[in-house]
Amino acid sequence: MNRAPEYLWMPLERATEEVTMAWDRLVEQHGSGPFQSRQWIASWHRNLAPSASIELVVARQADHISGILALATMTRNLHRRMPLPLPYLGLAGSGPGAGDHLGPVAESDAVGRGLLETATQRRGAVMFESLDPRWRAAALAATSGTVVRRTNCPRNERLPPSSFTDAMTPRARKNARRRARKLAALGVEARWTPPGPGFADALRDLRSLHEARWRRDGQRGLFADERQRFLLDYARAARSEQGPWLLTLSVGHQPIASLLGIVF
Repeated sequence: MNRAPEYLWMPLERATEEVTMAWDRLVEQHGSGPFQSRQWIASWHRNLAPSASIELVVARQADHISGILALATMTRNLHRRMPLPLPYLGLAGSGPGAGDHLGPVAESDAVGRGLLETATQRRGAVMFESLDPRWRAAALAATSGTVVRRTNCPRNERLPPSSFTDAMTPRARKNARRRARKLAALGVEARWTPPGPGFADALRDLRSLHEARWRRDGQRGLFADERQRFLLDYARAARSEQGPWLLTLSVGHQPIASLLGIVF
């Protein structure tokens, strides 16, 4: 008979090698995307939310770690016209530069519920923002809370060896092929840049194109220095071929379009 897990608190900086290895395994086998990974959370903390205090709730069973929840103590103004900071406990990776589908990574729903319930035992306000929809019901039950806002994330799910275009309609695939031929006739070349050599240069091209686009509307855009540092940091920390990739379209050596994606 499986024993119920024991739920332990620990600061992120004191996570042992056993915990980091378990975190990687849980994200790979039971996670919902890259935003739950320790690489994303650590880079987010260093570059976007350095004042946040991050703790892990670790579910330990007799012989292994069966779940992890990364939490952050942060502050937020009660209202944009009322600069009174409210301290609260939230999901690490939410708030500034928020990711999607945050929350527990756990071997079972029962362990995930236990992690969320343990989080609510800390005093003060608790906000499960950008939560993975899998844990919505468990979070509501644990907090006796209310859903404030819901955002649906577009998904394109398929199994190997299917391709992204398999989810398109025949007409959409035809239009994509037509546009590809037109770009080739104009001398447009596509280049994929993975984490590693060349990534920083490709990211600078993306930022230049982003800022030029926003300047046309008289605005600064959203690509601040800390966002660029965050993405470079995450690219360095990403595991093997996973992490941020950049698709750049160029005519000659002049970039004309760029797209950032994350392989997971």
